[in-house]
Amino acid sequence: MLLKGFTAAELESVLALADSYETTSRRINYGNNLDNVPIHPMWDRENWQYDLPRHIARYPFGDGNEYWEASDSPCTNADVILTSQIRPRMTLSSVWRAMEPALKLASSVIANIHTWEWFNSLLKGPWERVPRKDLPPNYTLNVMRFFSKEDRKDGELKSDAREFFQRLSKYTYFALSGGKCTSKGMPQVSIFLCGHTAWYPRRAMPSGPVVPNATLVTIAYDLVEPLLNPTALPEDRALDTFRLAEDILHETAHAMCHHMTRRSIDAHDWAWVEPYFENEPIPELGFSATNQVFGGIATPVVTLDISGASSGGLIFHNWPTYRHEHYTKAPVLPPSKQKDWENIIYYPNPVSYFMSLQSREFWDVYVRKYGSEAAHAGPKIIGICKPKPNPGGPKTHTRLRHTIPASDRKDPGHFSRTKTKIAHSFDVEKRRIVAIISEAAKGVKPEVMEPVLASGEYGWSKIHKS
Repeated sequence: MLLKGFTAAELESVLALADSYETTSRRINYGNNLDNVPIHPMWDRENWQYDLPRHIARYPFGDGNEYWEASDSPCTNADVILTSQIRPRMTLSSVWRAMEPALKLASSVIANIHTWEWFNSLLKGPWERVPRKDLPPNYTLNVMRFFSKEDRKDGELKSDAREFFQRLSKYTYFALSGGKCTSKGMPQVSIFLCGHTAWYPRRAMPSGPVVPNATLVTIAYDLVEPLLNPTALPEDRALDTFRLAEDILHETAHAMCHHMTRRSIDAHDWAWVEPYFENEPIPELGFSATNQVFGGIATPVVTLDISGASSGGLIFHNWPTYRHEHYTKAPVLPPSKQKDWENIIYYPNPVSYFMSLQSREFWDVYVRKYGSEAAHAGPKIIGICKPKPNPGGPKTHTRLRHTIPASDRKDPGHFSRTKTKIAHSFDVEKRRIVAIISEAAKGVKPEVMEPVLASGEYGWSKIHKS
């Protein structure tokens, strides 16, 4: 669905488009950028120079955005054209420089990883086996769930997480590859593969020693390509940097599961079936992790199939839902306790949110003070809910407006006069953006009507059906 059902006017009203006048004319100085943030050792440049297996497409050949081209059609006496326009290799400094902001953003998340209980739970438990009654008959693998623990009191969470990722760095390698190919290297047109995590028992360079049970993470070079555009606006760069960082974090969550299978015999079956998080019916650690960090899953306004194109804007949706059942070959557990399983809720986010993530103070002060939800995307002003269609019934969706309650944010305290000011400044900026968006959206949306969604989520109220 084009723009996920939103009109261009709606996206512009919430400042979700990178090229809108309101967005570019109200640029905010969020403080120091991430230039001086060190990249985590796991993503050091040498860890990206992996000697890919020959069946994986590193990047397309020819003048187009496919993996080969022929001079004539049909393919009689076809000559494969190999031109000098092969996409740049990772060893080029321009490509690495384009990737650095995303790697530093991802490193900022890792530096605060203990903030999110999801990661603490994955690393430390509690875990429990999924009851056999919830699994298909004769299913032999041990399937596990892990749970958050609200009253967790562990002074070593930060140091334990740091040590885990240091160990993970020794077994995990990264590379860029084409996004229009399967994990087995075959071309595909209908599906775009942003990234893939797999077992590859060898070292990054052919001359290096073999590392048994090493993990190779491939990231689609298509996510990097827009960042090579020298004319891109800062807003475009913020969107595309986030998109790349989100995918790197997604695949890193899968790599975490790989490493845990190395550490424990009890986790041996995780090599085939990842653990489920709480009531989520799908064991997909990548989406589950980024959903916890950013409060949703991002979808670009501009399709990834367009070579070199910027995102244009990012629309988030909830995770997981019935539409995601095909994301796994593992059993889909009963979804009775999963909130909004049969409702896909899309909501655009202002570009200012993604620009704020490029601030060092955001991660060093704001997230550390206000906790796990501080990095959640927003504010959510308008949305579209697409319920699961009835077989043979009409396809409908409901437009939503999210009412913004008065801020209940408490004073951050006197941990530092400077840090207090910084923490307040992010809150003030969020409220200012809410006021701008709310005013702009008045002429775009009809009058708000009752009731709230059946899920009971606070603030979502129905506007009209279309």
